[in-house]
Amino acid sequence: MDSARYHTARRMDPEKDNVQIGVYRLLSRLGAGGMGEVYLAEDTRLHRRVALKLLHSDSDDESSRKRLLREARAAATLDHPNICTVFDVGDADGRGYIAMQYVEGETLASRLERAPIPMRDGVAIATQIVAALDEAHRHGVIHRDVKPQNIILTPENRAKVLDFGLAQVTPLNTGKLGATTLTASGGISGTVPYMSPEQVRGETLDARTDIFSFGVVLYELLARVHPFFAGSQGGTISAILTQEPDPLGPGVPLELQRIVRKCLEKDRERRYQSMRDCLIDLESFTRELASPSKNSATGVDLVAAAPRRFGMRRGVAGLALALVLAGAAATWLFARYRERPLRVSAADFVQLTNFPDAVAAPAMSPDGRMIAFIRGGSWFLSSGQVYVKALPDGEARQLTNDARAKYGPVFTPDGTRITYTAVDSKSWDTWSVPVFGGEPTRLLPNASGLTWIDQRRVIFSEIEGDGLHMGIATATVDRADYRRIYFPAHERAMAHFSDVSPDGKWVLVVEMDRTGQWLLPCRVVPFDGSSSGRQAGPDGACTAAAWSSDGAIMYFSATVAGTSHLWRQRFPSGTPEQITTGSATKEQGVALAPDSGSIVTSVGQLQGSLWVHETGGDRLVPLEGLVLDARLSHDGKRIYCLVDKGSEPHPLGVTVVDLASGAVERILGDFPLLGFDVSSDSQLIAFTTITTSGEYQIWSAPLDRTSPPRQIVTNADRVLFRAPRELVFRSLNDRQNYLERAGADGSNRRRVFDNDIIDIASVSPDGQWVVANGSLDAVSPRPVTFAQPIDGGAPRVLCLNPCFVGWSPGGQFLYVEEFPASTGKTLLVPIPSGQIWPELPKEPAQGVAAWEKLPGARTIPYGRVSLGPDPSTYVFRKYSELTNLFRVPLTGAGR
Repeated sequence: MDSARYHTARRMDPEKDNVQIGVYRLLSRLGAGGMGEVYLAEDTRLHRRVALKLLHSDSDDESSRKRLLREARAAATLDHPNICTVFDVGDADGRGYIAMQYVEGETLASRLERAPIPMRDGVAIATQIVAALDEAHRHGVIHRDVKPQNIILTPENRAKVLDFGLAQVTPLNTGKLGATTLTASGGISGTVPYMSPEQVRGETLDARTDIFSFGVVLYELLARVHPFFAGSQGGTISAILTQEPDPLGPGVPLELQRIVRKCLEKDRERRYQSMRDCLIDLESFTRELASPSKNSATGVDLVAAAPRRFGMRRGVAGLALALVLAGAAATWLFARYRERPLRVSAADFVQLTNFPDAVAAPAMSPDGRMIAFIRGGSWFLSSGQVYVKALPDGEARQLTNDARAKYGPVFTPDGTRITYTAVDSKSWDTWSVPVFGGEPTRLLPNASGLTWIDQRRVIFSEIEGDGLHMGIATATVDRADYRRIYFPAHERAMAHFSDVSPDGKWVLVVEMDRTGQWLLPCRVVPFDGSSSGRQAGPDGACTAAAWSSDGAIMYFSATVAGTSHLWRQRFPSGTPEQITTGSATKEQGVALAPDSGSIVTSVGQLQGSLWVHETGGDRLVPLEGLVLDARLSHDGKRIYCLVDKGSEPHPLGVTVVDLASGAVERILGDFPLLGFDVSSDSQLIAFTTITTSGEYQIWSAPLDRTSPPRQIVTNADRVLFRAPRELVFRSLNDRQNYLERAGADGSNRRRVFDNDIIDIASVSPDGQWVVANGSLDAVSPRPVTFAQPIDGGAPRVLCLNPCFVGWSPGGQFLYVEEFPASTGKTLLVPIPSGQIWPELPKEPAQGVAAWEKLPGARTIPYGRVSLGPDPSTYVFRKYSELTNLFRVPLTGAGR
């Protein structure tokens, strides 16, 4: 009984046609699937009833016969009461067949559609399924198509696993069950909604793929709703790869929820490593359920906690169990937090500043009487200036007035000065300024994100070597007693912020991953540097962290599921708890009051609009959502936009705007997107995603959506089209990143450049050059911006510091921007006809300033523009960030 696709040819009617296949006389038709039909038949030799599976006449080819034989051989090696026994396999009257044990009953899928299953029965069914699969795995058989349609339930609720048509028999060994590919061609076989992530990706498989599929079945048993189904194959695949299922409700015991979560781990190394382990846990749970102390759970419907699809009411027993669990949770929380779970609504926020622009990066003075912040820019690498304000109603005082990018202001322990990080094209240094005004001075070079341990000792981030590898170190303010604490393993990763626990034993770390993006949870590491520690806080992008005054609680600012809020977690072994909720506010920053009674954070919204500059002036492009990236098609007729619509499960999507008609169409939205590029002929889109386990993937899809997206490469991002059917991208390795190329189908993947790189920016219109940033030892030990011939050859240095260089579609202009992009302008440099380069700067050390001296250079007053065929037409974005500081009360929060 395969899928639900029914055979369209004339169906045999056993009662009318008196059909016999070999020694089997057909009695009635039981069902059909994609490969064949199943009949109740009589074995005329042994006079017993069997289920006879016949290949469709139009599917009776060699591959189908091999699959039928594989199913028979796989099942024939197994002798277990929960596995459907195979009696015979053969070929008669031109039809391949397999004869198996006839089991009266219905499929688990039919049973779930018909009615809920009580807990005792449901757990018993799940345990039988696991026992059957454990038996198969012990004999070297991986099923690879575990789903409710392949499980028969007898009227007595005995489960029988059948249909080993996709099973793979592997040699037994003393370790894990051997790995195998999906098919000889490497294609995907199976039923998509029940595939494991590795099965979807077409990777080699082992027994743990069945464990994931069983986890999906178990989730359906508990909730009567599929954990990943998204209405389309592409959406379901994306959910399997990137999304966590909705939590099961309080009607499902916590131990059973834990078993489900462990089965559904996307990283198979974190799953149950064998069905035997899963079976032991299920049997232990069954014994607990049967014990007198667990009788309150008896009879609870497994679906009582999740009535989304069938609208069922919770029963009295389900309510009783929910109350018992709620009481236990309250007792635990009282013991752990001495209060109920903290939830702070926006109505409880107290506003501290009232500026008409952006206020970010708050820091509290040691006595709690002053607040420092950055006004006029974002919280990180801001174009704004450092301010200080006496609380609650003092006048804000501006302390800096320079063009350096800034972040991370903090007070010195005596509260007389504010230190902050200032970044230019050459260094990341800590500067200091008096709180009552004065000239800023450099406190410590190559030290950023600095915080104070005491009057003399500090902890800070520093760049190691010649790239952007940044880690955490400690020293005195004159850099004596220096010691490393934590450096990420990857040479592109950057640990930017740190905070030492009150007892001086632990450090909270905020870090970027190997792509230079805020996509990691925070980390807690030992202050003595003895290990790399472990992740802390919610599973999301953590951007700020702090300890409570007694070190008992860690506080975080983190973006989870697209929304930034405040979180806390008991140290050392608590569970992350969200403090602020809702979509109306987005909090960033954690400035904890000295008594830990409140947090000052930045609250507000980033708004952005998309504009087209044409000969007649600028015009607004009406789009819903925040436009994060936009580019004109090569013919200048369409704009492709990466838009954040702020909705779940995937707020980011690619939208195309037709400039002539104004028509807007969302063409890609089923994936957690990080970036994209469109081929010059507007036929293909390539895009980058990241899974919940942190794996970066590049996919491609036709823009007309005639076929689903396909995964191209893994461990790679920053993809650009070199030609309509060829890509260049940044490959992400264990310690370094490299520039690679491949066909748009993933074929012929190879490295372009032997040195490691930091990032890539653009590809020339002729596809011969790629602009990247990294180290060129022959030129400079520091990172430079350079152009590398894709087919081999010597690179050309463009800037002796980070800058952005790209081409207009027709190749008539280069556009250049500096980094950090604090000026908000783009420099256009004309290229002589028939050439790919203008006269390059003779003083690359001056960066963009050197480009401004080239003949014909002119400035566009916007950053990160997208040029059309005619440089008088371009797309740009306008952003307005309205944020202010608010105090969030934490009454009784573990002080």
